[in-house]
Amino acid sequence: MTPRTSRIVFAALLLCASIVQGQSVSIITPPKFNSTLQNGEENAFGCVFSYASGTSTPLTTWTDYTGGTANSNPVVLDAGGFANIWLTSGTLYRIVIKTSGGVNCASGSTVSTTDGINQSLLNQSNTWQLPQIFDDPISILASDLQIVFGSPSGTQTTLDIPPTSANYILHGPPITGNDTLLSQNATQTVTNKNLTTGTQINGCGVINDPGTYACILNAGITGTFINTLTKLTCCDSSQSAAVIAATTDTSGIIGITVSGAGNGGNAIVQESGVAACIFDNATTANDYVQISSTTGGDCHDSGVLYTSPPPAGGQIVGIVLSTNAGAGTYQLNLNTQASGAHVFAKGTLSITSTAIPASVCAPLTGGSPAVTVLSTDVINITFSGSLSYTLGILPIPVVLNAGTSFTLYGCNLTASPANFPANTFNYQILR
Repeated sequence: MTPRTSRIVFAALLLCASIVQGQSVSIITPPKFNSTLQNGEENAFGCVFSYASGTSTPLTTWTDYTGGTANSNPVVLDAGGFANIWLTSGTLYRIVIKTSGGVNCASGSTVSTTDGINQSLLNQSNTWQLPQIFDDPISILASDLQIVFGSPSGTQTTLDIPPTSANYILHGPPITGNDTLLSQNATQTVTNKNLTTGTQINGCGVINDPGTYACILNAGITGTFINTLTKLTCCDSSQSAAVIAATTDTSGIIGITVSGAGNGGNAIVQESGVAACIFDNATTANDYVQISSTTGGDCHDSGVLYTSPPPAGGQIVGIVLSTNAGAGTYQLNLNTQASGAHVFAKGTLSITSTAIPASVCAPLTGGSPAVTVLSTDVINITFSGSLSYTLGILPIPVVLNAGTSFTLYGCNLTASPANFPANTFNYQILR
């Protein structure tokens, strides 16, 4: 039996063993390249020349699997016709084998010439009709990554990932049974999703908890500041713009700038939901929040619990959510649509001269028009002129009828004048 015959028999035995045992095995390849002659003898001291496939251009082979050390070209076989020859993966070779003779087999005869060596299934277009198992990462190095799903042509879906400017890793979320990938164009129901800080919806970021946000051009001069009350001004290039609130503002707040603050670009203004605001004073949980009259753009704890009638003096922008001993940045339940007590009725009332002893409070009569004062109303009284008395408490409810049917209480604080002087005063009833 020649060495070639023995190798064939050995391979056949391995194949039979794999069939008998019913396991997925591979035939062992020779640990070294081996060349034999047609008579079965080893090609002792023969030569192996390596070229780029289809050419006469020498192409390097390697001494081991690391590809760190190049072979000579040609590779000279040992006395048994063996040599360590490793090829560059994915590169096709033309291999010429010659017998020994002269320097580098110059006078030897050609045993074989084979083109396209190192061809493999993965160098070709393949059709896999059974499941494939890959234990290592797969690199697809085409300039435009495409994986085609489905058959026949015309019903296929192509996964296309264009080239990127750098190396990126696409991380998939944990998958559960019957999960569904989201489509850009299809209408789908999204469940179990968490929006995090900076998430863009139609180009506008969601910065805090769910709420209403608007992206508005920053005013070019004053602009906006982070965590402060924001209003609109007119105009930058004929467009409304966002600007920080002033200490003189009592209305017009559209929300709080929570990102993009400045005097250029777009401010992200939160209009509802939980947001942070800079307060100019200490806070008490559940108090109404109004516009600061001391620091532009700041929030102000009104000192009135939200279960009470809204305080007068300006727009209610929300309800503070925590108690704090001093000024600082705190959260509030933002609701710029909430208004403070608005003017329900107003007018001018006349008071006739009434005798009131010093330091005594007594009822006053007179005035019009008719209006009913409720227990939840806030009443502002402004006297015309300088008086030496203060207005007392109105009994609630009070009906201010036409003529002289309403009742107020006045208190004379000094001994003079002895009489409560005839006077007029302006009133506002806030509801």
